[in-house]
Amino acid sequence: KVTFFLNLYHTMIAHAYLVLGPPDSSLKWFGYFNTIAYQVSDDIFSLTELEHCVIRANMSYPTQFFSKFVIPKSHYRFAVEKGDLRINFALNCGSLSNPSRIFVFEVETLDEQLDAASRLFFEDVETRRQTGQTVELVLPRICQWYAEDLGSTRERRLQSIARFLPAKV
Repeated sequence: KVTFFLNLYHTMIAHAYLVLGPPDSSLKWFGYFNTIAYQVSDDIFSLTELEHCVIRANMSYPTQFFSKFVIPKSHYRFAVEKGDLRINFALNCGSLSNPSRIFVFEVETLDEQLDAASRLFFEDVETRRQTGQTVELVLPRICQWYAEDLGSTRERRLQSIARFLPAKV
């Protein structure tokens, strides 16, 4: 399921960009993702529903306040049952904050590809030395949006992404 729906999501994104072009302002992103829809089996769902109600069905909602109002709460019988924090880094909507590469996922190598997509997402993590021994990591904003998927405390969040950080970090 994960392989199929990740590939479908990226196909829908590419199709939307080809037909409509990317949204030209940040305010248009939400409408854009709710406009594009595909039919799979007997269900029709938008990009937003595919992401949040199928692929991320058992994961947290984004922390942005307005997300509560624009993300649908639909239920699909074929939704992915088990959440995986790496899905946050595998979904690529083509925004400037996403890596420039999109994977074509394969069932046989999905686990390795999810790890690779996660490592790719963290390639450009910045470190800033503070006073003394303290080092500040500047993580991608998606880590803030879906912090609950990464862990319940700051330490657990860092532990869950540590394996994807570059060796220099």
